[in-house]
Amino acid sequence: MILHHPGCNDTFVAADVDYDIVASSQLFHFGYPPLMKSIIERGAIELVEIFRRAKSLGVTTSLDNVYA
Repeated sequence: MILHHPGCNDTFVAADVDYDIVASSQLFHFGYPPLMKSIIERGAIELVEIFRRAKSLGVTTSLDNVYA
């Protein structure tokens, strides 16, 4: 069971990620994008941008895609 309140998750976008921190990491993990309105609207363009930028930094990425 997942209990979820959207709160700030509904306004989170690619620009909110600190890519300087991502660049100094070995792994970038992102979870539950279907629960984040701004991430998945418009064809998930924000999610694509997050992963495009993380991969361009040479960081291994993983995605946990929950279904609500």
